[in-house]
Amino acid sequence: MKNLFLFAFATFYLFSTSKGETVLDHKFYVSNTFIEYNAQASMLEIRIQFFIDDFERILKKETGNKKFELQERSNGFEREENNAIFKYIESNLKLTVDDLPKNLYFLGYQKDNAETITLYLEVPVSGPFVSRIQIQNTFFLTEFHEQKNGIEMKWYGAIKQEYLNQNRTTCEFIRP
Repeated sequence: MKNLFLFAFATFYLFSTSKGETVLDHKFYVSNTFIEYNAQASMLEIRIQFFIDDFERILKKETGNKKFELQERSNGFEREENNAIFKYIESNLKLTVDDLPKNLYFLGYQKDNAETITLYLEVPVSGPFVSRIQIQNTFFLTEFHEQKNGIEMKWYGAIKQEYLNQNRTTCEFIRP
């Protein structure tokens, strides 16, 4: 499982050069969601990585705007595109912490290179101790049937990974 997760993460950078030029179009569909529990801040800090072309394709469909294009970076809700991004994320990523559904807070995004984008979110949790986190992730599953969504959870000194797809859209992390 760990090797598969590392392979998928590395492939984000495999198909672009240092100048950001595309070497090949990708033939696979993957997203990676990194969640780190910050006990001092009582916060889940979330980074999500997508291929830009896949994400823009989805957002064009979602918004009905065929000219929809992501800018280099953004934070908060400065632009209309951020509302579309957050609406999509909120519809396709659900977190439950200790059996309580949680709201996501979108902080912004940045393009990493010509191929990938990273989105930043946070989720406040009550109290410094969390024992169980359930995640439902359906990113791109309606568009790409081969889609795989990697989840990496870092908390209490441990790192755990899961992969979700059409057949399995939820996972659970229990405090180590």
